[in-house]
Amino acid sequence: MCLFRETVTRVNCREYSPEQIAAWLGPVTDDVRAKWQASLLQHQTYLAWLGNTVVGFADMAATGYLDRLYVSADHQGEGIATKLVTTLMQAVPMAVYTTDASITARPFFEAQGFHVTKQNVVVRNEISLINFTMKKNRREKRLNLADKEVTQLEKMKIIGLFRKEGFTGEYESFQRVSGTDREFFVVMSNEQGIKALFRASLMLNAVEFQYVLDDKHTFVMKDDEAS
Repeated sequence: MCLFRETVTRVNCREYSPEQIAAWLGPVTDDVRAKWQASLLQHQTYLAWLGNTVVGFADMAATGYLDRLYVSADHQGEGIATKLVTTLMQAVPMAVYTTDASITARPFFEAQGFHVTKQNVVVRNEISLINFTMKKNRREKRLNLADKEVTQLEKMKIIGLFRKEGFTGEYESFQRVSGTDREFFVVMSNEQGIKALFRASLMLNAVEFQYVLDDKHTFVMKDDEAS
């Protein structure tokens, strides 16, 4: 549970307020520990180790529901989450996989071929938190630049959104979000050559920063390079 609490505190704080983080974490009691242990034992569970240290874990129910996926804040973007999800899917072969993803985790799951089926508002201790029910068909592949090309008209509309929001820079690539026609991933670089990933929605007329791209954040990986 320590890894879970540290990850939520240090990583999910980008999208959730301190009050929401506290409600998400909840208390640490013997009853809570027992429930965690019982569900982890009931599910297919894998740990990611670096030497003698656990740096990530994930578990999946026999139904194909991915219950938990957490990676240490110090090892984000190293392919650990992808490896955990891939291993679970191999261990639990299902036609359809589902999960309830946080705002933070949504781009990761979309890059794995999941798409949003519903937005949820979860209330804990009278505090509301948003997450997304997501689904992936086993035959669906991860995002690839070859998937459904973004049209020139769509690019012009997206660029208009960026200008409206005051963003400036060079547009490196446009990628349609899996399972949608009106949402896109956009990679943009500034004058210093620093690249960042954005999510643009023509449905909501909004642009949302995701994260800075570096040697550990590649965004798109070829299938034969996935680890």
